[in-house]
Parts: sequence; structure tokens; C-alpha cells
Amino acid sequence: MKIRQFVTIIGLAAGLGTGLPAQITVGVTEVPAAKDRVVISVLGVEYTREEVDRLRRYLPPEFRGQTQNMTNKSFLESFGFMQALAAKAKEEGVLEREPYRTQRQFNETSFLGNSYLQMISSSMKISDEDKQAFYDANPNQFQEVQVSAIYVNFSPVPELAEKQGKPVVLESAALEKAQGLHAQAVAGADFEQLARENSDDQASAAKGGDLGYFKPADPLAPAIKNVVFAMEVGDTSEPVKDSARFYVFRVTDKRPRPFADAEEEIEKALSNARLMQRLDAIRAEIKINAADAEWLDKVPGKN
Repeated sequence: MKIRQFVTIIGLAAGLGTGLPAQITVGVTEVPAAKDRVVISVLGVEYTREEVDRLRRYLPPEFRGQTQNMTNKSFLESFGFMQALAAKAKEEGVLEREPYRTQRQFNETSFLGNSYLQMISSSMKISDEDKQAFYDANPNQFQEVQVSAIYVNFSPVPELAEKQGKPVVLESAALEKAQGLHAQAVAGADFEQLARENSDDQASAAKGGDLGYFKPADPLAPAIKNVVFAMEVGDTSEPVKDSARFYVFRVTDKRPRPFADAEEEIEKALSNARLMQRLDAIRAEIKINAADAEWLDKVPGKN
């Protein structure tokens, strides 16, 4: 059942309160019950407290979020109403009509497929030996680099900057400035001093351009990541453009990350790799044959 359907039904039940239609019999006990005591009867089907607790515990996450603050009575009234509607749908043969029949088949397939993915994902067990072996075999993946940078900003839309009363810096002028700073740094000028006096990022400029340590898994722009992790200690990069600025980077240190710091990342990477292997094997079993090969490339209603 779709989320909005569940919300609609919850809303209907809440709006109706205990005044459900007369032909629907829903009983809810007010007395605290043992786990094997019946607390609700819907159309002759009885549910114990334990069964209701289990139902609430194992609802799909999106439904748990909607019901977690409901009292047991409110939940039972809404659940009873849903069950009653479902019973009416069966009586009137809704599942034999289109589009409901096909939608149900698809939803069942989707549910089973996603459940299987969750099951095998949670069952992936990576041994300590496998994690250590991966760490030892891939030292470059677990290097941290300490990076300093000089920021040189420019106005991506000069007309807008001028209209807003901001300084207008053309991209060509920013590039020329960054190239000059790079040349000075390569010639032996103090990089920290260059950063303090020229960087447009005040926070890092105050620290001589120091940005701290970067890891390969950090969410860096590809243009930046490809440069800084290819550099050696003491190297200074040519200006690197990203967004509305140029950077001049210097790598000041490299060090291996401790295994303990990388262990969780390694386990996730190995689990994902093994999961993909299993999924690829399943995909390989799928065979698609069509007498009309051109039909396979068509989008219904578009070509």
C-alpha cells in the first residue's frame, strides 16, 4: 500500500473516531491485557496484544514513522478500519480488476526483491582477516594528505556582481593572479605568507592556507581530488578551477591512515563489492528475447 493511501486511511479513521460504519465490527478492549489476551477483533479475526506489538514493530519504516506517536487505541482503530476496507475489497473482487491486479503483482515483486536485497545485505559478514588484507593490498586508498591552499575568487556573472554593488573580478584576472602566486611559490616564496596575504578565504588564510588532512573518501570535487592526491609532499599545483574560484594547492604532509580509522570504510567497501558480485550473477541469468528487435528500443507513447 502506498504511503499516501496509508495516510488517507489513518486520516479517515481518525476523523471517524470510533464511529466506524455499522456493517464493520471492530472491538477494542480498554483493559490492560497479557500478551496472549485478545485486544481487537476485526470482522471475526482476533489479534492478541503480542500480535499487535509485532505488527507495530515490523511495519515498513515509512509507516512506523507515521504511527510511532499514535496510542495503541488509535493505532488499533486505524488498523481495524484498514482491515475492514481490505475485506470489502476482497468481497467485491477488486484484485481481479485492472489496474489493481497488475499493480498488486508489481508491488509484490518489488517488495520481495527489496526484501531479498535487505536480507543479503545484512547477512554479509566480512572477517577481520579480509579487512586487514584489503588494507595491506591498497595502501594508496588509505593515505591522508595535508593540504594548504590559496583561494582566488572571481565573479561568475560580472553584471550581477556590479548590480549588487560587489567588487567585479573577471575570471581572466583571477587566473592571472593565481598563476602569479603559483610562480612565486615555486620560486621559493613562503607559501604560508602568500596565503595569509592573498587568499580570499579568511578562515584558512589565517592559518597560512592550512585546510587539514584530506582522505580519498572525502566529498571533494573531482577536479580537486585528482590533483591533491597525485601530488607529493612539497609540490605546488598549477591553478585549479572549481566553481567561481581558482585554487593553488600545496601538499605539506602525507601519512597512512590507521587501520582502526579505516576499518568501517573497508568493511562497507567489501560488503558492497560482494553484494554487487551476487547481483551481477543474478543479472547474468536474465535473458531477454524478442521477435521484434526494434521494439526493445522503443519508449511506449514516444516512438
